[in-house]
Amino acid sequence: MSGDPQVFDKIQSFFNRKFKGHMPVCPACHYTHWEFAGLIAELGYQSDGSAQGAVTTPMAALVCKRCFFVMHFAWRPIELGLDTLDPQSPPPHGG
Repeated sequence: MSGDPQVFDKIQSFFNRKFKGHMPVCPACHYTHWEFAGLIAELGYQSDGSAQGAVTTPMAALVCKRCFFVMHFAWRPIELGLDTLDPQSPPPHGG
């Protein structure tokens, strides 16, 4: 179970920038080794329950190698190289 290695490279680059090279700790078992399971998309339905005009939110799925907990991260900001969506945060890389 693995996704596109180029996508995982972007995810690892994000963690290197954001968390000083450390992968996140699994909230279930506290392990720090993850398998990249690929990109998934959650379908957002309209308020009336229809799928017409629905929007998808791509997410990178990581699976804990010890307990199989699944963690999702919004893919678009990572793909774009963003460190935050907060407009009050300083620009990335001190620039």
